[in-house]
Amino acid sequence: MSLAHDTIAGHIHTNYYLMKHGNVDLTALNEMIPWEREAYYNLFLKEMNLQKHLAIWLPNLPMRLSL
Repeated sequence: MSLAHDTIAGHIHTNYYLMKHGNVDLTALNEMIPWEREAYYNLFLKEMNLQKHLAIWLPNLPMRLSL
C-alpha cells in the first residue's frame, strides 16, 4: 500500500511535527506502516485543535464555584 498523495516535503513535515510536538522519535516513525503514521498524525491534529479551542473558551467561561 502506498500513499501517493504524500510528497517528500509532506513526509518530512509530518515527521517534524510528530517528533517536536508529539514526542515520537524518528526511529519509531520510520518503522511505522504508512497508514499507521497517517492515523497518528490525524489524532495529533485532532488533539491540537481541541487544545486550541479549550485555550480560547476556558478563560472566557464564568467561574460558578460556590464553596
